[in-house]
Amino acid sequence: MHRVRICKGRTTYMPTLDHLQRSFQCGRLVLKNRITAAPIFTGLEFKPNLSELTKFYVHLAEDGVSMVTICAGLVHSSGAPSDNWHVFNEDIDVPRHRALTNKLQEHSCKAVLQLVHAGYDAQSWPAWGPNTIKFENRGSIWRAPNLVIKSIIRGYIKTAQLAQKAGYSGVEVHAAGRTLPAAFLSPAINHRRDIWGATQLARFKFVLDIVRGVRKTIAPNMTIGVRFNLMELTPRGADWEEILRLTQMLRIAGADYLCPEFGGPEDRIPTYLHPTPKDVWLPSCQILAENTPLAVIYNEDLGSLEDAAEALVSQDNMLVAFGRPLVADYQFLRKSQGLIQADIRPWIEHTEYARIDGLRRKHTLFCLTAPFSFNTYPKSFVPATKKKRIVVLGGGISGIFFALTAARRGHFVQLFEKQDFLGGSVRFVEKIGQSEKIKAWLKLLENDLKLAEVEVHLNAKADINYLMSLKGIDLVVNATGSEPEIPDIPGIDSSNVVTYEELLGDNLPVGNRVAVLGINPVSVTVCRYLLEQLEESEMSAEQWRKAWGIGDIRYNKGGVLGVVPEVPPPLRQVYLVESQRGQFANLVKKQTDRWELQWLLMRGAQTMRDINIESIDNHALRASYGERHEDRYAVRVDHVVVCCGAVPNSELSLRLAMAGIDVLNIGAVTRESGYMSLYEAIHVSIEAALDV
Repeated sequence: MHRVRICKGRTTYMPTLDHLQRSFQCGRLVLKNRITAAPIFTGLEFKPNLSELTKFYVHLAEDGVSMVTICAGLVHSSGAPSDNWHVFNEDIDVPRHRALTNKLQEHSCKAVLQLVHAGYDAQSWPAWGPNTIKFENRGSIWRAPNLVIKSIIRGYIKTAQLAQKAGYSGVEVHAAGRTLPAAFLSPAINHRRDIWGATQLARFKFVLDIVRGVRKTIAPNMTIGVRFNLMELTPRGADWEEILRLTQMLRIAGADYLCPEFGGPEDRIPTYLHPTPKDVWLPSCQILAENTPLAVIYNEDLGSLEDAAEALVSQDNMLVAFGRPLVADYQFLRKSQGLIQADIRPWIEHTEYARIDGLRRKHTLFCLTAPFSFNTYPKSFVPATKKKRIVVLGGGISGIFFALTAARRGHFVQLFEKQDFLGGSVRFVEKIGQSEKIKAWLKLLENDLKLAEVEVHLNAKADINYLMSLKGIDLVVNATGSEPEIPDIPGIDSSNVVTYEELLGDNLPVGNRVAVLGINPVSVTVCRYLLEQLEESEMSAEQWRKAWGIGDIRYNKGGVLGVVPEVPPPLRQVYLVESQRGQFANLVKKQTDRWELQWLLMRGAQTMRDINIESIDNHALRASYGERHEDRYAVRVDHVVVCCGAVPNSELSLRLAMAGIDVLNIGAVTRESGYMSLYEAIHVSIEAALDV
């Protein structure tokens, strides 16, 4: 059974969703469909009360998910990813998790407990690994002795037994990423010369002993899954023959399903927190499914149910897992099937909370498009004791969320925005990243403002005289953000110099050779805009893999050996210029920014570091080196884009305060740097509105 989809004049035939909804035999479990929830570390797993965690997973079960994986099975005190974690305990955790699994069983949803030892990412001391490794910027990894290894294996077995007591239908051994089992499996990392690493089988021993021990001690109807690195993305990683042998031995040991991941302890190529085509890893997962009788779960978000149906149509032993869409909208599946008529809230990527299953997170998972999830702000729907008339200046993200929160608590709110649209600087980000998702998000926010009865005024720049003429106003909120900082450089007023606001906001045309002044997150966004014909996430999976030098796991060891990167040509020649010394070094300290910079350099961007900017004219940017301004040279450019930073729009607040009007500043206007991330802007605005 197929249905027709018309795409750019071409008629294609897509499978219906029927085969996604059919029951599926996953090892010893019968699932009600082939749609599961990816591991999601919410940060609620170790709260004294699991009611909010239970509520979240019950929502997913009601939406139609057949199986969830709970990230809470710490097996040994040495493997804690953060101080919040504790070893899964019989007296404390079993009864709490029994209440969770009972609720899920009411909705025919299976629950699996993930067994975790963080390995390289453990926060405890000593941190164990196959070998001793000393890092410059963090503590060392120490070679685990035999007694410790055996103790950790016993921890896996004991935690699996406790999972059975807690009502779980199975356990999943987390042997991917930088976990301890992943390190023992990796030929790039494990250089031991004993029974735990001397040979290929010795490297397998740690994981196989865990699976065998768990299988012997849990009920026959419980399932065992193994999450492992299918591609380590390093030339020293495992080859295809080794992977096949590992999967065969896992099956013999008692594993029921596999969940392949991509990357490994060395972390050489971005696999998350970076724009990636939705199906970039799908072919490798399908190859694995073709070569094993075990069930295989594809753990990367495919975007839509239609894409998931297409991915599974040729593989009878594959399931799909959704993560970020379910966090953003717990009605995602029903809305996708038309069972609920409403717009789907999208997940917007942000760096503050890393990957959605990031086990090192110390706070509750935060979704930009659903910030009130997990009862993060319990006072947000509590009516205010005294209703106030509030004027909010600025329709950016800070102003919108303050207005929404205040209005929901019963205040009368007027929102003034000088532009003819809401969103503020988010409109700049929309030019290059997640454009469709951001458009959908802003549309939803506009509707939320209407439902909250916020009085919105566009094309309305509220000056001080107007504000002073308003009667009965209890509070004025300044959320006007910032404006580009203009550095004091000779020639900065030349006709070929534009700000990032003019480039991205007004769509000013620029030439083929462009210097971007300043190296920071804003300039990285500008550089992408100048270089790329399409977003990196909109590239085909094949184009993206070629660009990063990723090949077929069957023929390229580790997925990369022997692959020559093929990077598409850039639109322009772009120069990233330090406006202050040390900007480049500061930016690469954050992993997400490091990947962004690496991509720009691969695309042909050039950096100008540790220089003095002497002047700018209509033809060139002129620079020199050192305190004595030696070795002067000129770089021919058509345009210069100023991204040196921002200055807060605080003048209006000062004038209002001098006039005796109560003013509350929120958002980027409160920062000397003039910059605030989306997460910070939303969090600070909501907290401020709750205090009014």
